[in-house]
Amino acid sequence: MEIAPGIHRVDIPLGERTCAMYLLVGSEFSILIDTAIAGALDDAVTPYLSRIGVRPGSIRLVLISHADVDHTGDSAAAKALFPHALLACHRDDIAEIEDVEVMLSRRYAQFAADHHIDDPPAAKAWVREVGKTAPVDFLLTGGERIRLGDGWEIEIVHTPGHSRGHITVWDPRNRAAIIADAVLGKGLVTTTGAPVMPPTYRYVDAYRSTIGQIEALPCEWLLTSHFPIMRGEEVPPFLAESRAFADQVEENILAKLGDAPMTTAEVIREIGPAIGPWPVEDLLAAIAFPVVGHLEYLAAIGTIRQDRNSDGVITWAIGA
Repeated sequence: MEIAPGIHRVDIPLGERTCAMYLLVGSEFSILIDTAIAGALDDAVTPYLSRIGVRPGSIRLVLISHADVDHTGDSAAAKALFPHALLACHRDDIAEIEDVEVMLSRRYAQFAADHHIDDPPAAKAWVREVGKTAPVDFLLTGGERIRLGDGWEIEIVHTPGHSRGHITVWDPRNRAAIIADAVLGKGLVTTTGAPVMPPTYRYVDAYRSTIGQIEALPCEWLLTSHFPIMRGEEVPPFLAESRAFADQVEENILAKLGDAPMTTAEVIREIGPAIGPWPVEDLLAAIAFPVVGHLEYLAAIGTIRQDRNSDGVITWAIGA
């Protein structure tokens, strides 16, 4: 659907959820933001281009918002379907975006060695199945401006927190922020609005700063990858809800930690029911993203201490 002049949203199903890609159709060329999972371009984007009368050859840039397989998984197909397009991402996420095995080891299995928390084999097999990545052509740092024709100019904004290299596309003409997963409310939801998993931000300071960055934009449209379109008065509550969730996680961690060291898994099991209605044991690896982020932040500012137990697993306790 066309949301605002030149901005189109194309959704694909992602289990019980939805994953959105965005097309910016300018008078001189077009941009695709994200590629979702393998098969998404053939199944959804190419037919949509045909319906709106846009030639695949007019797409000159494919922007990857960040290093998650549901945003990068059809990048190899993008190279074939859009032969005139360059593939771009932020420099801080390039390694994971270019190689699904690096994504698995550095992003999805990052808690295995130090915290003994990992995804099951079936989840890893799915990532390999739907992650068909490709080499990136050029790197972004934030602040780049791109002209699509007829005076339409967009800006790349570095919005880290969910990942180190997450980017947002800011369109001043439409007052639209295409934020992908930069801000995640109080958790991801199904197509019916039921909560399904926590917001998987990872770097707490950066995430809070990103929320502030987006709040400072004069947004009329807030366009995410996994939530319904938000407009006008719907935008501030979502951003406030995102900040409140992060504050709630931190408050619960500090309420549960004491002098006796706790592993990350023990912390998650203690605070999990208080921060969301998800099945904690099934989602340990997902909940670890924000929880480890907050634990590391609190350790960095000296509020809690980090150590290791006899099994080599990182532990946390109150006090420096």
